[in-house]
Amino acid sequence: NGVVFGCINKLRLEKGQAVGQHTMCGHLYSITDMDISTENNVLISLDSSGKVLQWDLSSGRLIGGMEKSGSMKNVAISNSSGNIAVSNNLSVTLLSVNRRPFITVDLPHMPTTIRFCEEGELPHAFSSFIDILMIGYENGVVEVYAFTLEASCWRLKLVEKYQTEESSDITAVGGLKTKDLNKNSVLLQISAMNANGEMYTWV
Repeated sequence: NGVVFGCINKLRLEKGQAVGQHTMCGHLYSITDMDISTENNVLISLDSSGKVLQWDLSSGRLIGGMEKSGSMKNVAISNSSGNIAVSNNLSVTLLSVNRRPFITVDLPHMPTTIRFCEEGELPHAFSSFIDILMIGYENGVVEVYAFTLEASCWRLKLVEKYQTEESSDITAVGGLKTKDLNKNSVLLQISAMNANGEMYTWV
């Protein structure tokens, strides 16, 4: 969990009790977003000044960071590939786990949250993709993008778009693989929550 003065407390739960607290310090401002890749053992964090840091989860050691930008809004890291996404006012940038940029794409609205989907196959999606990125916006819209490599070029393509009933900030998004037993196929269930605490789910 991130605390106001810019440190991260890493806790381990045993029988419902928090034990083994470890504090990771490196931010000078309050932390506004974090995400974890357990497969790659990496945590990524963003503070209110726009500074992004990358941490080794096992040791708590600081791995590196990115050039600070006050326009950075959200960060996410893929659990499978380790790829990183950073959103700005009206764009999103995808980078490798080593922070090498792949592509920057303009967005139609102001993003308020971003997350990678861990696994699954999308209806109407491309035959192959590297990652699936979900983006929630300030107007209640949720978009799902496929990150692919086509003809030696990186692409971030819109796959699905969802509109909630309320035009308020989307504060959380998530993707979960689910099976359609009737059709014997794999689908992706998208969930979102807005600033009013209302939950939405699409398949």
